[in-house]
Amino acid sequence: MKSAPAANTALEGLYQSGEALCTQCEAEGFRHITWYPDRPDVLARFTTKIIADKAKYPFLLSNGNRVAQGELENGRHWIQWQDPFPKPCYLFALVAGDFDVLRDTFKTRSGREVALELYVDRGNLDRAPWAMTSLQNSMKWDETRFGLEYDLDIYMIVAVDFFNMGAMENKGLNVFNSKYVLARTDTGDR
Repeated sequence: MKSAPAANTALEGLYQSGEALCTQCEAEGFRHITWYPDRPDVLARFTTKIIADKAKYPFLLSNGNRVAQGELENGRHWIQWQDPFPKPCYLFALVAGDFDVLRDTFKTRSGREVALELYVDRGNLDRAPWAMTSLQNSMKWDETRFGLEYDLDIYMIVAVDFFNMGAMENKGLNVFNSKYVLARTDTGDR
């Protein structure tokens, strides 16, 4: 099965928006990427290797933990992600592009340090701190209220103008339309 993200006007599966690549797999978009029993009761562990032009796509993101990365010839690079927990394919996510990034950490109640990364369109970094604080507060709340500790090494959010839905809460890599999560205190009421 050959994928053509630039020609994907249905915006399901892997599609190109502007200069970035993104997935929308809920409810049945994964079948536009590859052959798969695309049902919520079919669970699998996903290992994803992304290879792309480093100048055009400096950030290559997917679910799970980064397990390997490297440089290739002709200006390309690669990264491999591994999600150790079974999930349905509609929760698979991939984003590739050039973004501004805000980084922070969260210390779990057991003492593990989780890397937090918030990717935004270039020029929107000043609107990202509120979303980062909200993420940290929600992770703390999950631990306090429900006893749930985050189980991956990294939690990423992509908040961009081009995302075709309001949000997609893929495990480990949430994708939002920026109008729903980015704000500044001086403009948050508009």
